[in-house]
Amino acid sequence: MDLNAAFNDYQKAVDADPEQVALARERRDVFSDALRAEGDVVEVFGSGSLRRSTQLKPVHDVDLIVVFDREQHTDWGSLGTSSQDALDHVRKQFVSVAGCSDVDWS
Repeated sequence: MDLNAAFNDYQKAVDADPEQVALARERRDVFSDALRAEGDVVEVFGSGSLRRSTQLKPVHDVDLIVVFDREQHTDWGSLGTSSQDALDHVRKQFVSVAGCSDVDWS
């Protein structure tokens, strides 16, 4: 058996159920579309195993990368609390687009 065939066999054994993957992709797309509608978001794209089509079972997360407009967040990347400020902003946007109440992320 060559390397590609061995990988394909392994992937079939560990891949998540196709229905779970479809649900994960649907949820990813809903969040991506909602985040793209935010005024300070430049780009949203998937990352991680779902993007690479190597999603293991069970599906437990969906990775997204969100690129923000630098001109709207000129203090991000500065010394001090800018990293925490950016994370707080993303958390608030996530809670908003998810339509859920705020949670303690600490």
